[in-house]
Amino acid sequence: MITDLSGVDDKMEANQTQAPINWTTASFLFGSLLVAIVGAPLYIWRYGVGWFDLGHFVAMVYATGLSITIGYHRLFTHRSFEAARPVRLLTLLFGAATFEAAALGWASEHRYHHRYTDRDGNPYDPHSIERGFFHAHMGWLLRYRVPELPRSNVEDLAKDPLVAWQDRWYLPIALGMGLALPTAVGAGYAAWQGTSIGVGALGGFLIAGCLRIVFVQHATFLINSLSHTIGRQPYDTSQSSRDSALVAVLTFGEGYHNFHHTFQADYRNGVRFWHWDPGKWIIWTLSKVGLTWDLRRTRSETILMAKIRQRRLRLEERVDAAQIDLPAQASVLLRDLDRRLDETYLRFRQLYSEYSKLAKDRLAERRERLGELREELRGVRRTLRELAREYRVTERRLLSGV
Repeated sequence: MITDLSGVDDKMEANQTQAPINWTTASFLFGSLLVAIVGAPLYIWRYGVGWFDLGHFVAMVYATGLSITIGYHRLFTHRSFEAARPVRLLTLLFGAATFEAAALGWASEHRYHHRYTDRDGNPYDPHSIERGFFHAHMGWLLRYRVPELPRSNVEDLAKDPLVAWQDRWYLPIALGMGLALPTAVGAGYAAWQGTSIGVGALGGFLIAGCLRIVFVQHATFLINSLSHTIGRQPYDTSQSSRDSALVAVLTFGEGYHNFHHTFQADYRNGVRFWHWDPGKWIIWTLSKVGLTWDLRRTRSETILMAKIRQRRLRLEERVDAAQIDLPAQASVLLRDLDRRLDETYLRFRQLYSEYSKLAKDRLAERRERLGELREELRGVRRTLRELAREYRVTERRLLSGV
């Protein structure tokens, strides 16, 4: 899906520190921040803040933040599910209200980020953490891209009429949904209450408009910065992404970033039922009423194997750091467990592949074989879980002596 950029002119520097400042973006980012941290407190000091103001702010945070999470990210960028026209339209409208760019450009940059994570070369990760926390957080937005990464990696999205429409009319949509709408709602509520329409409009503009824009933007930016700096890496340590429950709370589930980078096609970010991920809950709920479908999930066995492989890498790192040699018996045991895990997982994949193909065939004579495959799959899953438990016990026993 993403075009190889090896042909981009090597003479063009990917290092953006020498590129000219993007004054339009910089002015908006710092201007909106100034209005939010100065204007909103002054308004609250002068006029106070009521339940409507707080509810209006929270409603806009959820509407726009979820539109980024569900729409821009999981639906349009990763195609992790399909959605009906109303869902796509609403996420495009409220996604624009975050002023984080049109979906087409947002998806293009995010796909480059996934393909070239942590890379500061040519081609490059637009917000590589290798260039520092500030660059990953928002510094990458303050200068023009050199070279400009082509949008050939979003040709599939460009064919979507709604995405193309939002891209063409992005600025009017952003201004209308992001600032004019909360201003109008504030004015309307004030008129209904019989209070000053001007004060109500100003409150909507400052609190549900500017303050909300800054909050949602910087929560999103934390995924690029904090979630590549602090947290756990249970699935893949080869790149910098990390799982952070704090970021998940601020971004409607996007903080489980190590899982997402490892299994980016999954419609979930928080894979465990207790993980805070309103995005996945809403996508799943919409699927029950026919508004979303083809939800893509990573098999639990695949997730388990990724975690086991990372545990083995951590064990090897601990042993190397301690500069000790594992007993020969322990090394043989680990190798045997590795072999049995790999063989069992391979068998599971073969059986599941056969089962998936037969399940699409409605012929009656296939039903008996499907039943046999289901039973065999249950047995292989059970064996895989038992081997994983044995591996964890063995690892803990070995680590206790390291």
